[in-house]
Amino acid sequence: MLSRAFKKSNHEKSSMVLTEEANSIIYQERPKVCLVDIDTNTKETLVSAGFNCTVGSLGSLIKLPNAKRGDKCSCFLNYTIPPHLHEYNIVIIDLKDREPIQYDVSQHELGSGSKASQIFLFCKFPQTIFDPRPLAGQKLLSTIEEIQRKESIVIVFAASRDSVSYQPVELATSYYTNKPSFSLTNYSFLPSTPNAENKIGFETTVVTAVLDKNVELTDFLQK
Repeated sequence: MLSRAFKKSNHEKSSMVLTEEANSIIYQERPKVCLVDIDTNTKETLVSAGFNCTVGSLGSLIKLPNAKRGDKCSCFLNYTIPPHLHEYNIVIIDLKDREPIQYDVSQHELGSGSKASQIFLFCKFPQTIFDPRPLAGQKLLSTIEEIQRKESIVIVFAASRDSVSYQPVELATSYYTNKPSFSLTNYSFLPSTPNAENKIGFETTVVTAVLDKNVELTDFLQK
C-alpha cells in the first residue's frame, strides 16, 4: 500500500515538473532556422521548443500530362525560399522524394509582363515527371556559400544523387527559341560535395576522418 502511494506521488510530481517546464519555454529569436522541405511535425516540435523557424521548399515534383508521343507542356519553378535566407543561422534541407502533385495548367501558363521575352522549361513525352528542385537549388548556391562563410550551419538529410535534365525555351513576341539544355544534380545548392556514388544496401558506415575532432557527434552517428 505504502509502495503504491509512493509511486503515485512520484508520478504526480513528475507530471507537475513537466507542465512547469512546458510553461517556461522561452521563444528564441536566435538562432533563426529555415526548414526546407521538412515534415510539418518536425517543424511543430522545434517551434514548441521555442525555436524561431521559417519553412521553405525547393518545389514539388509534378506529374505531367504527357501520355503519348507529341504531348508537351511548359513548366515553371514552384519553389518558396525566404528572400533573406542569408540572415539565417541554421538551414536544414531534406532531399527525400515525396509524392508528385498533378500538373495544373493555370500555374504554368505563359503570362504577360513588362519583359519582351520569357523563359520557361519545356517538357515533352516521354517525360512524365518534372523535378524543379535541382534548378531551384542552384539558385540558392551563392546564398549557401554566404551562409557557410559566416560559420552558420547547413544540415542536409541526404538522398541518392540524381541528375535532372532541363530544356529552357525563350518565348519572344512571335517565336520560340530553344536554349542549350543542361543537367543538374539534387545537390546543386552545395558549393562542394565529397566524392560519392550511389549504392544499394542496409548497413551504414560513419566516415570518421572528418569527425575525429567531434567525438560526441561521431558517437551519436555510430549509434
